Amino acid sequence: MKFTPLILFCLCTLSLTAQTNKAERLTQFIKQTLAATDHLTGLSVAITNPEGTLYAKGFGYADRAQQEMVTPKTSFYIASCTKAYNGLLASILAAEGQLELSRPISSYRPFSSFERQDLFAGITVMDLLTHQSGLENPFLSTLLAYSGEYTDAQVLRLIEEETQVNETGKAFAYTNFGYYLLDVLLQAELGKSWRDLLQEKVVGPLDMEHTTAYASKVSTPNEAVPFDGLYPDKLLPVYLRKVDATMHAAGGLMTTGEDAARFLACYLAPEQGPFPTAIVRQSYEKQVSTAHEFTEAFNANGYALGWRTGSYAEQALVYHFGGYPGFFSSLSFMPEAGLGVAVLANNNISGALAIRITQYAYDLYLGNEGTVKKHERQAARQLKKQLRRYRKWESKHLSKMAKRTWQLTLPKAAYTGTFHNPHLGEVTVALENGELVARMGQIRTVATPYPHDNCARVEMAPGSGMVICFGVEDGEVVDFSFGRDVFERVE
Repeated sequence: MKFTPLILFCLCTLSLTAQTNKAERLTQFIKQTLAATDHLTGLSVAITNPEGTLYAKGFGYADRAQQEMVTPKTSFYIASCTKAYNGLLASILAAEGQLELSRPISSYRPFSSFERQDLFAGITVMDLLTHQSGLENPFLSTLLAYSGEYTDAQVLRLIEEETQVNETGKAFAYTNFGYYLLDVLLQAELGKSWRDLLQEKVVGPLDMEHTTAYASKVSTPNEAVPFDGLYPDKLLPVYLRKVDATMHAAGGLMTTGEDAARFLACYLAPEQGPFPTAIVRQSYEKQVSTAHEFTEAFNANGYALGWRTGSYAEQALVYHFGGYPGFFSSLSFMPEAGLGVAVLANNNISGALAIRITQYAYDLYLGNEGTVKKHERQAARQLKKQLRRYRKWESKHLSKMAKRTWQLTLPKAAYTGTFHNPHLGEVTVALENGELVARMGQIRTVATPYPHDNCARVEMAPGSGMVICFGVEDGEVVDFSFGRDVFERVE
């Protein structure tokens, strides 16, 4: 059958009209779901296919205080979605012969110089990428994820001396630790950090101009400010911001909705991109079978190189989530259907919202009209119901906290000073406006009462409570401890 220019024009017009209608419908759905949550968040939503970006739009505030709105060029911190970028990086380095995924890390520097060879001998680079190392190191994780105060020598010493086998052993257990070790390995073997390698091998070739592993180098028109809170009039900026010295290869990237769509597109049409198709496909091939907490959203079945694998709407789905105080991100694509969806948000409670939008977008662009209408009928109501549950829980929690009274045996000023731990470094405790405030690197936490003598509740990360207890001898504070970690007071 031959098509006349007029027929071709009509077909193209119909296609564009259909895409426009889907875009308008998606926009309306997002606005309705945001209204159900009292506009608690800013969102950047992008959809792509092999031909390019189908949809890119911002919603809500990037910065409420400055009244800056989210656009497709607004920079968001994407936390653990960074792992997918580093999975692709590892696949590229392997193809270039600079990294061997099946090789034990004990044969790579710096691990080859460690005395504890037995601990690392059976662990491969692939194990690090797929969370199967069976290793953990809470000291290192605290410093690299939140504190940001450490030296290279301290990192190496902690890896060698404090790494231990976790409860599951060499089996899948999601953790940031493997990607921290990958970063150390790359730096030692190739002489370049994961940041610079990612820029050279992935970010640059994909022309992602506004994607960076340096929070200090964000160059977009505006940057999404993380917010915490469940009520529109009580939203507060999150104090613990991503900086260059925190999270690293496990979750160190900043990107935009536009750039996220560009990244996903390279998986949908690898033959059109800068990387060989085999390299791209290797990075999202399932390496280990598993399930996880989001099985009700997407049918999880495994983990690849920085990607989770599963299915949705009877289509194979590759995806990952990223969460950090004040941020949530969702990146996903359907390799067979040729669709990718990115949702970036700047509020703690945005996970359920982002997943709903992702589901709706796939059903809409796949033409699953029945499911689309179901989303439109139910999503806003269900999200609003979930928000009410969150608020109810918070109300009970705050009420419980308010009833606690201090059980200190000394005046508050006696608990101030500098405290030192050989693994975690220094914590300072100061009295500010009548409150005990603890600081460790980027971490700042206001202590609140706890119903035990000389103990207090602190949040070393927002929303993550723990108890510290001060040691008092002869009327003086000599140390404090949480868990098995002891910080001795220093002059």
